Amino acid sequence: GQKVVRISDRERTEMLEGLRANWTASNKEFMEMHLVVDTLKGSNRRQLLEDRLADLERNIAILEKGEVYVVLE
Repeated sequence: GQKVVRISDRERTEMLEGLRANWTASNKEFMEMHLVVDTLKGSNRRQLLEDRLADLERNIAILEKGEVYVVLE
């Protein structure tokens, strides 16, 4: 069966720090891209970065709310 457990405040803080560092690095890479992307490869890379930033922002928002529970299988 599945078990629901709360992650510790320490784990949550460590995860937040990692996510924020990842967001900062990804955002830096995104900001360094040319404003106009004229190749398919560049366009795909830009979209991947936008998606990654959105995912990171969602995960950061979840962890910033406080207690976090995970489902273990």
